[in-house]
Order: sequence, then structure tokens, then C-alpha cells
Amino acid sequence: MGRDHRDLDELWARVVATPATDREGRRPRFAAFRTGLLAHIAEEEEHLFPVLDETDPALRKLAARLLDEHREIRGILDQIDRAFSSGSGEIEALGLELVNVLGEHNAREEGFVYPWLDGHLSADQVRDVQRRLDRGERE
Repeated sequence: MGRDHRDLDELWARVVATPATDREGRRPRFAAFRTGLLAHIAEEEEHLFPVLDETDPALRKLAARLLDEHREIRGILDQIDRAFSSGSGEIEALGLELVNVLGEHNAREEGFVYPWLDGHLSADQVRDVQRRLDRGERE
């Protein structure tokens, strides 16, 4: 999942590298980033966060916070999409907001959640999560 973060960072870098005046060039790059990020979020919500909740009830607050952040990220993505459609000049400011929220969110996942899962799940649980993730990628 950490690799997904880096791949998504690359996609976002392509959006940002495209001049703001080239909306027609930027929009498909943003669409690819948005699709990838939404798929990543769905995988975490379906396959990883429930494992946190089931494995250690003390982590329910963290799982709820991560879900709240996902809702916030989806909202910003929707605002950026609408800004592209309307020709609004808000894209740059919304992009900065998105980067800030994603940075904090990803740091929480990579700094705690992913290592915690690696350290607290049995080999069978890890294989089960990986199987579910692999099935989700093919669907």
C-alpha cells in the first residue's frame, strides 16, 4: 500500500507539472490520479481498516479518523473536479489543500498503520489480507 502512495504521488506530480493554463492537458492527468486514489481508498476501507478494528478494539478511534480523512479527501477531489468543469481558478488552492491532507494522512498510515499491521498480524492474516487485495484489484 505504501507503494501505491508513491505511485499516486507520481501521478499528482504529472498534474502539477502540467501548466495551469493547459486545462485540457491537466484534466485527464487529474482524472487518472483521482481514479487511482479512489481505488486505493476503497481498498483500505474494505480490506485494511476492518482488520485494524477486528484485531485491536483500541484502534477503532484511529480507523474512524482515517475514514473521516478519506471523506475529506473525496470532498476535495470532487471540488477539484467541479473546478475543472466550471473553469474556476480554485484548482491551485484546492490542490494545495489536497496535498496537505494527503501528506498528514499518508504519514499516519505509513508511520503507524502499515507497520502495525505488519507487526501484529499472523502470517495467515497477512496472506488473507493480500488475497482480498489481489481479488479487489482484478474486480
